[in-house]
Amino acid sequence: MVSPLRRRRAYPRVRAGGARRRLVRRLDSFEREDAVIRPAGPAVGALLLLHTGAALAQGVRVSGSTSAQYFEVRPLVTDSVAVETTDGAGVLRRAGDGVPVRCFPGESFCRYYRAVDPVSTLPLIQDVRVSAWGFVPGLRLYAHVRGRAALGDARDLWPRADDRFDALALFLELDRGFLRARAGRQWKSSGLGLYNFDGGLVRLQSAGGLGLDLFGGWGLVRGLNEPVTAGALRAIEELAPDERTYLVGAEARVGPWRSFQASVLYQREIRSDRAALHSERVAADASLRVAGSLVTGDLELDLAGGAVNEARLRADLPSTAAWGAGVEVRRYQPYFDLWTIWGAFAPVGYSEALGRVHWDAGSELDLRARGGWRRYDESGAGLSFAPLRRDGWRLGADGAWRFAAAWTLQAGYQVDVGFGAARADGDLGLRRELGERASLAARLSAFQTAQEFRIGEGTVLGLALEGGVRARAGTRLAGSLQAYHHRSSVAAGPDWTQLRASLRVEWALGAEPGQRAAGGGR
Repeated sequence: MVSPLRRRRAYPRVRAGGARRRLVRRLDSFEREDAVIRPAGPAVGALLLLHTGAALAQGVRVSGSTSAQYFEVRPLVTDSVAVETTDGAGVLRRAGDGVPVRCFPGESFCRYYRAVDPVSTLPLIQDVRVSAWGFVPGLRLYAHVRGRAALGDARDLWPRADDRFDALALFLELDRGFLRARAGRQWKSSGLGLYNFDGGLVRLQSAGGLGLDLFGGWGLVRGLNEPVTAGALRAIEELAPDERTYLVGAEARVGPWRSFQASVLYQREIRSDRAALHSERVAADASLRVAGSLVTGDLELDLAGGAVNEARLRADLPSTAAWGAGVEVRRYQPYFDLWTIWGAFAPVGYSEALGRVHWDAGSELDLRARGGWRRYDESGAGLSFAPLRRDGWRLGADGAWRFAAAWTLQAGYQVDVGFGAARADGDLGLRRELGERASLAARLSAFQTAQEFRIGEGTVLGLALEGGVRARAGTRLAGSLQAYHHRSSVAAGPDWTQLRASLRVEWALGAEPGQRAAGGGR
């Protein structure tokens, strides 16, 4: 669906008549064929730039990873039973075998979901990272590109399986000590998270601990590396933006002493035609080390929405060689950009208090425990006779015991009870080191949920086998095989029984600047 707010396209100036109509049709056809034509431009441009840069560079390091993952799921389909075979009254009832069903007034059948035969997919991902330097002092070319493919009878299960190529990063960087400048596709990491954009960044850093970042360019969807006008976003957002966005921001840092550091960031996203504001946010963080304790604070503000998205204060208390503890208080409110409709549903926030403690007996035994309590804001939902729960809590503990030189036993358990659902899970693992280059591990797991759709009423048991080997410097092979069995208390409904497997190869050629390559890699 095309947004009714879409502006009329500005075509090149061509005299009215048949020539203009043919040009308009041709440009429109390019947009319709965008899934086929558009990827070729970035792909060819990235490959040409990489080839040219590598040819001119004095030093090149190429690394990458090749991964294959097998997933198996059991899709859900709608089924029905006769009304007279159900127990109870009203819209929500149970069938004779205990399956929850929904019965609408005036209909003779009640509906429910059941799992069918499993389907599978095998996504393949190839990542390549190239770093080339030596053109001029301090100049570097960096690129991170990704190729995708998917096999199996359910390829659409894997997100973006039809997007064959992505340039996750592709920039030139000039480092002059106090000045660092980047131009191209890059990312900015801050208290607001990770933002990708196509543009430039200038970083000034003084010897006294003062720093300033200025950045801006075309905005990209976070985690998608595509504009907000891309087809991937339109597939899930009927009112997705019809114009690209500009991302601009500045961050100031201060760290005059090792015991104190702080930063403040301002960031703004607007439509490229300046007709609307997408976001205006501020992030601030600080850390102070005093009397053996480390105190950190974080703050995220939504200036456009007039909300505090997150406020966190954390203290790591004075510790000994074996003992350590910490406390944390947090206020959280979900954030959404102004262009999306999801913010209109007014998701509620919560306040939370957390605590943790750990005991480390050298390299042989490591124990950790944590807990927390949270209070949700009033939602105005629920029923008068059955209001929603407004508090929640979580507890967890885990540990590792190295009972022999090459053997380690690991175990953990945690439970999380919320206002509408609860989950508990535990795991037990055994790891064997095979020298300095290889390892094998086996892990048992189990998790259970209550009043949660994905698992329903039941328990999922899992068994996993994992292994890894470092063949040579810069090359590593790792794989795993996992089997899950869903034990449900009802005869039908969601079934999480499935198989999963993965295989990953990591490799590297060349050395970092100032290091000598050995054995074809590092």
